[in-house]
Amino acid sequence: MIVAFFALLFAMAPVQTPATGAGAIEGTVCETQTCRPISGARVVVSVIGSAAVRRTAVTDIGGGFRFLQLPPGRYGLRLEADDYTAADILPVITVTDGALQTVKIEMLAQGTISGRAYDVNGEPLAGARVDAMAFRTQGHYQMLMPVASADTDDRGEYRIPSLEPYEYYIRISPASQTVKDSYPATWYPNVTDPAGATHIDVTRGREVSGIDTRLPSHGVKVRGRIMRPEKDRRPAVLTLLPRKPSIFVMPAIDANTMDETSDDFELRGVAPGSYYLYAITAGMTEHGGEWVRTPIEVGDKEVDDVTITLIPAGSIKGRVTTAHDASDAQNLDYSRLTLNAESVELVPGVPRDGFPIRVAANAEFQVRRLSERKLYLRDQILQDTWFISSVRFDGNEALTGGFSTTPGKESVLEVVISNAGGTLTGIVKDARNKPVPAGRIVLLPDRSLRTNPFLIRTGVAIEGGMFAIEVIPPGEYTAVAFPDRDEFTPAFLRDMKEMERYEPLGQPVHIGPRETTRLDLTVVE
Repeated sequence: MIVAFFALLFAMAPVQTPATGAGAIEGTVCETQTCRPISGARVVVSVIGSAAVRRTAVTDIGGGFRFLQLPPGRYGLRLEADDYTAADILPVITVTDGALQTVKIEMLAQGTISGRAYDVNGEPLAGARVDAMAFRTQGHYQMLMPVASADTDDRGEYRIPSLEPYEYYIRISPASQTVKDSYPATWYPNVTDPAGATHIDVTRGREVSGIDTRLPSHGVKVRGRIMRPEKDRRPAVLTLLPRKPSIFVMPAIDANTMDETSDDFELRGVAPGSYYLYAITAGMTEHGGEWVRTPIEVGDKEVDDVTITLIPAGSIKGRVTTAHDASDAQNLDYSRLTLNAESVELVPGVPRDGFPIRVAANAEFQVRRLSERKLYLRDQILQDTWFISSVRFDGNEALTGGFSTTPGKESVLEVVISNAGGTLTGIVKDARNKPVPAGRIVLLPDRSLRTNPFLIRTGVAIEGGMFAIEVIPPGEYTAVAFPDRDEFTPAFLRDMKEMERYEPLGQPVHIGPRETTRLDLTVVE
């Protein structure tokens, strides 16, 4: 049962008088569209800011409830109702001497997903966790994350109530101690790769039943040993994560595919695929977790003799310099610059937007204890009119190709900045060639630069459809204009793959150094 906290929809004037020196509250709970009564809802009334008065009632068949003999004061309500959520948040109710306050509480019906889970032999799977997963924005990408869950009973049945209308994916994780065998996490209908999962449309007041999943296999075991430097007794937690997932899924603690018992390890129930096996030696640091990782391939046979050698995380030292076309470089205060690095990989820990690299007054910077993963410098625009024009890592191009530290090694990152950027101006129009009241603009960089997903530029059109995007690194772009609608969120507009779908509807544009280019755009339909 999901607990919905809310105040009153509205309070009417007193209509009857209870005993002298006390007040009362009565009301009804109903569904918002038809006002169909909701029976069995648990209503709790309490004095705001105090636990001195706290009472409970359960709504009757007509959705009604009543609280009598309430001392004067300001009261709030709390409600528990399966498959419903609050329709609104409104003021608390004031009880006065001898007065009865009547209230009407409206709730929105939610959706439900139910079904059964079966093991590889077709027998009911009891004690497994079932997650309803939905896409959520994390930084610059979409990730499937659990929003509600339930456990299967002894018949393998589950029911996940109180779901907002949305598209969901069902994941079965038989990792509970009540499950004797080991299985990989399985997605509805019967796949271990979320890319092959089928989504379920949930609407208000509807139960989607028959979402049954049969685990396709037991998976395989991965065995090996952790090798440590002498006197290194740091605890290490092992976990497997997909190396190049087609869909990002928030990493979950899975009893089958994690191990923290000894230097000899065994991971069970592993599905076929390409993985990194992470040995995590420290929790969250300034730059994320600390680990070493080993690539492994898993097929239909057990994997033995995997060796993980614990090596300290790598580090970076670097310097910022100005490009030959920069002007007024002698007055640049390097200490005001911050580089932002972000990974596009699925790595252990809570998803985050990256981390800052602060530059010192002498233009140098250093990053210690940085674990191996592919990184890009996220924000090409640094401050005022300065932007990153090139990046080299250990002598190799890294603005578009990215960079990654090597365990036990100090690498060199060279960042060149310039202030010779260009400007794009224009008017965004609709299909009738009239200026839009508001709009959104995306600048897709040349295709040779798109391996760095963070080089997309965005802007907004204001009154009269006018826009201006400044400090644009010189080069070739495609400009696409979007109407000011909710589905075109900032995260959506920064998604390179999504934007490439709209590229044929855009216009190519050349941005020159220190030049202003005019380009009128028509919104996509």
